[in-house]
Amino acid sequence: LLLGHSLFKTGQLGYPLEYFTPNNFTQWCRRFGTTGIKDTYEMIKRYRTSPNGYFGCKLHFVHFRPLFREYEIDELFPKAKFIYIRRKDLLGQAVSLAKARKTGSWISAQKPVREVSYSCAAIERALKDIVRDNARWEYLFSRRGWPYFELYYEDFLKNPKQMIEEIALFLGAELK
Repeated sequence: LLLGHSLFKTGQLGYPLEYFTPNNFTQWCRRFGTTGIKDTYEMIKRYRTSPNGYFGCKLHFVHFRPLFREYEIDELFPKAKFIYIRRKDLLGQAVSLAKARKTGSWISAQKPVREVSYSCAAIERALKDIVRDNARWEYLFSRRGWPYFELYYEDFLKNPKQMIEEIALFLGAELK
C-alpha cells in the first residue's frame, strides 16, 4: 500500500492498488456495474491510469494465481513490467502476515475485527507461505521472461525518492 500510494503521488505512475483481491474486486464490480475480470479490469484501467498512460496494480501471488489459471496473462496485461517487492526480514514479514490473518486488519489504518494473539504455528505457516510465494514469483519471472524490478521494502523505507526514481527508470517513465 505504501508503494502504491507513493507511486500515485507522482501523478505519473498510475494508482497501483490491490484491485484483484476478492473483496476489492467485488466492490469494483458493484461500483461499475460490471461482471467478470475483463470488463471490470477495463473500467479500473480507465479510471486509474495516469495521464501519461501508466497503469499498475498490486498482486499478491494468492490473488495472481486465479488470474493466471483463467487468462493468458500476456493478453490481460500486455507488455507488463513487474515491481517485485519483498522483504529482507522474512520473519518480521511472517509475524506481520500472521497478525493480519488473525485480526483481519491488513493495513495500519484498518481497525482489527479480532484481537491479536500470536502462535508459533501461525507464524511458521506465514513464513512458509511467504517463502513459497517468493519462489513462485521468481519461477514465473524466469520461465516467462517477464521484466521485473526487484525492490526491498526496507530499502524503500530508507530512501523512497530514490526507489521511485529507479522504478520510473525501469518503466521508461520520465518523472517531472
